[in-house]
Amino acid sequence: MATCSNNATSPEEPKIQFRGLKNRGQMCYIHVILQSLNVCLIRGIVMLQSTEGSPDKPVINALAEFFTWSSGEPTVAKKEDLGTWEGVRVKRAKPKKVKGPQVPIGTPFEPCQFYEIMPIVNPYLSVYGEQEDAEEFLSSLLNKLHDEAKWGEFVATAPSPIQHLVFGELKNTITDRKGVVVSVTEERFVTLPLGVDDIRIQTIQDAFDVLASAVELEEYAEGAVRKTTFTRLPTLLMVHLKRFTFDSTRGLEKIHKRVKFGFKLTLQRSMIEPSPLVSPEYELISVIYHHGATGDSGHYSNDSKDPTTGKWIRFDDAVVKALDATQVTNYPAGKTPYVLFYSRV
Repeated sequence: MATCSNNATSPEEPKIQFRGLKNRGQMCYIHVILQSLNVCLIRGIVMLQSTEGSPDKPVINALAEFFTWSSGEPTVAKKEDLGTWEGVRVKRAKPKKVKGPQVPIGTPFEPCQFYEIMPIVNPYLSVYGEQEDAEEFLSSLLNKLHDEAKWGEFVATAPSPIQHLVFGELKNTITDRKGVVVSVTEERFVTLPLGVDDIRIQTIQDAFDVLASAVELEEYAEGAVRKTTFTRLPTLLMVHLKRFTFDSTRGLEKIHKRVKFGFKLTLQRSMIEPSPLVSPEYELISVIYHHGATGDSGHYSNDSKDPTTGKWIRFDDAVVKALDATQVTNYPAGKTPYVLFYSRV
């Protein structure tokens, strides 16, 4: 693995949260996950769980160190080398007066402490090599954080604060033509996979409605129907839009379909078992986008909401800038939302 270094010291008193991450080769899939987690409740859990120098929590400690580094002091903007993207050197231009929201931005750095523990998170994912799937990395990271944060560390089924925050559960119930239950299966999810290729799906809300709709299973038995419900909703709901399919002839293909989403998400009571008194509501806090034509190439960027000010920030490796909220949902062609982070209200 290549080495990386930073010409800075970790700040004693974090004052800001917005620093870009230098990309020295196909690492954007890591960067967007780190920046998204930096604005959600996982940050607080990790900081409380970290024990500097402890060999039992290498991933928690590396992530805690990243969160500390990402809160560095702001510096005067000047022209300097900020890293690379697909072999092209990225420069930061001299500061200009711009309209719209402003945020303090620090100097970019390389999250070396996190690169070093990537083989622990998922030994099959590449660092300084091939482009990888951001959602796969996110799921691997959260499962590893759960393992390290368990309250009963010697019990395989022990719970953890990560589990209570991000894990959800679905129940699939199959009934026969007379309405008699013939099968019930339950599954846990870290990120919630939602299909987008169904003609009925034009918005995120549509995708949830299709997930919860009754599906006829003629291959199972005549008149059989499957119904999917949530039996547990997480506080941090991460929606994975299934944009990549594999074709035996053409390989990995991307579904470019435009799916609309908003800053609020309300789930119908009928989707949840047992049905709650009120419909759960969620607020959008981060979006990861995939740029490009195929799943095994391209680029990732993300927009995240500052939990302190409510302003939206765009992270594109070393480049960080403030946004108007309308720029988050009105994304251009070629840039597709891939993972959306919602926090329960």
